Amino acid sequence: MTSPPDPYATGRVQAQRCQLPPTEPGVFKGDHTTFRIWLNAFETYIETRCSSSSERLHYLGYYTAGEARNAITGFLQMGTADAYQQAKKRLTDR
Repeated sequence: MTSPPDPYATGRVQAQRCQLPPTEPGVFKGDHTTFRIWLNAFETYIETRCSSSSERLHYLGYYTAGEARNAITGFLQMGTADAYQQAKKRLTDR
């Protein structure tokens, strides 16, 4: 015998999600052994939630440091529509 569906289950699941810490990709510093994991997290948590390339570029700069940031600094200063794609490609090609 199965019990009837709990009408409050959806609300409880949503409340539990609200209690979770915000998800972030972390800061990528240039270590090629962690790049794919970081890129997957960046694409999941940032890229899919941003509608404009300029916003994505801003966050790409925010979530990089050291060697990785140095590699894309020129793109961060560009104001072109394709600067984000070029910066991401620079990181991917390294």
